[in-house]
Amino acid sequence: MHSATLFSNRTSNGLCLAFGLLATAAAMVVLWQPPVLLAGAAVVVLALSFAENERFLLALIFLQPIDLVSRAIPLGSDAALLLHAFAVAGFFLGRLYRRELRLGEIWRPAATRTSGAFVAAIAVSAVFGLPGLAHEKLRGVYFVAVYFGFYLVLWCWLATEERRRAALRALLSSTVLVGVFAVVQTLSQSYTPLYSLFYELDSTRWQSRPTSFLPGPNALAGYLNVILPFALAAYLLSDDRAWKRLTGAAAALGILSLILSESRGGYIAFAATLVLAIWHFAGSWKRRFTLFLAAALLGAACCAALVAWNPAHFGDFAADNSTLSRVILWYTAWKLFVASPVHGIGFGTFSFISGDYLPVVVDMPDGLGVHNIYLELLAESGVLGLASFLAVAGAGIGRAWRQCSSGNWFRHATGFGAAAGLTATLVGGFADHNVLWAPPIAFSFWFWLALVGGTNEMKTTAVKTITVSAAPGSVD
Repeated sequence: MHSATLFSNRTSNGLCLAFGLLATAAAMVVLWQPPVLLAGAAVVVLALSFAENERFLLALIFLQPIDLVSRAIPLGSDAALLLHAFAVAGFFLGRLYRRELRLGEIWRPAATRTSGAFVAAIAVSAVFGLPGLAHEKLRGVYFVAVYFGFYLVLWCWLATEERRRAALRALLSSTVLVGVFAVVQTLSQSYTPLYSLFYELDSTRWQSRPTSFLPGPNALAGYLNVILPFALAAYLLSDDRAWKRLTGAAAALGILSLILSESRGGYIAFAATLVLAIWHFAGSWKRRFTLFLAAALLGAACCAALVAWNPAHFGDFAADNSTLSRVILWYTAWKLFVASPVHGIGFGTFSFISGDYLPVVVDMPDGLGVHNIYLELLAESGVLGLASFLAVAGAGIGRAWRQCSSGNWFRHATGFGAAAGLTATLVGGFADHNVLWAPPIAFSFWFWLALVGGTNEMKTTAVKTITVSAAPGSVD
């Protein structure tokens, strides 16, 4: 048998990158192969997750921003969700087999209880919502259940600071890759042939807004807003050169990609991150005032530059049909909520029935979502759904801010990253709903909850070396 330590600063990023790219290539090949190979891939995922293979789990985290297929395909074919579903199943089967599943400890954190309540609220909306649309309701429950399962896996597995550092190195490494690809798309003025391997998209629809590996430019902005706060905080707090290089690259490429996305909601969400960062890291009121003033002037300059750069998107809002369309969608969602205020019409059903309720004011395509997480949750899952989701976010943000008082730079940066990242998601949620339906953003949202939502009695002892063996009990 051979043993190897996985968490050295020098090798972790390279390993994550190599295994992430390998897993991506394998997933793309598998998507076009006969069912027998799909079944074989599922068995491999179950086995690796059952054994808690650390390289596989790090690769899974690395793949978070790489959404293999779009939301618009059938339930059983969504590779991103299916991959995580099999990983969740294999992980907990392994824990049961080894008698290591301690439900009392798992259920103790507020983030776990509130997330469980959110899943229950979504299930209630599926049972008591509008009659029919059973497939769509089941799909909604499936999405949320996989998010919750992934959170539980991370909460159980990220039991030490070494593993948390490795997981964040993996996520930051893939964020760098996301930023590089967004820049490549911008320079080539196309989605590129690589993107066509992930999504069926007409190349003539290119509108000078890169998507990177995500389903759209707004999803790209939403994902970056979840990750950038940690990159910024870690860059400011860490004295380690390797972390400085990685977080600096992730922050620089992330901010550049966010700007290139031209997502107005993404800009507002990032502005919230900057406000929190200035307030938290500036040491005096004088410094805060100076930085706030500088940020306001820079923001005004950026607004002027954006209007000159793309006046159709940033200038004439009165003629912007996307703005008017969202207002109409919000109005329709509110009407549906009023008609069923407790449990809603059924999570995941709005885009399938909205055409029957939309006022005919502007030509709008079928199948649009609400583009507002609060109104979407109210319409589709009622007060129960929105209240439980806000409780999830509140539990995570509260715990994260308390962690910011730690003298350990990594825990401090993780606390700020989680608090600001979750807050930015809530701010961006006023204009978008990607945290509910785009797996890269949803998995990142629950990733932060897992990092800060537990007891935080973090073990500081080194992670044991893993033994590469086929036997389930041979892994630490």
